[in-house]
Amino acid sequence: MVFVGEMDLEKPKYRVNGSLLASHQGKNVCVIGNAHSQSPDGKSFRLTTSDGKTVTVHVNHPIQEYVDGLVEVQGQADNQSNIKCYQYVKFDPESAQDFDMDNYNKAIELMHQYPEHYIQGIKTS
Repeated sequence: MVFVGEMDLEKPKYRVNGSLLASHQGKNVCVIGNAHSQSPDGKSFRLTTSDGKTVTVHVNHPIQEYVDGLVEVQGQADNQSNIKCYQYVKFDPESAQDFDMDNYNKAIELMHQYPEHYIQGIKTS
């Protein structure tokens, strides 16, 4: 896990895909996808989310490593469906190879389709 900023732990965190970012503006979110196209200054990278949307992930300080492959990003959704990243986790290649992105995306959609059955937004503190 790499910390690149401070998350407001008083706010709950929602697990979303790219399409759901717009409805979570200003909220803490958790998104899984494939990272690519890191900026030369190390302050952003692109993430193709579980539903195939591509979003930009912004960090406060330059990232010292190249971020690619399967990544979980935690941060705040902005008004352009991008993410201000507070921390990210790079999955090792073996775990990433076995990860079923389609099933993960179906789970995200079910959680939002039937919110009364899936508790989301638990505070992380």
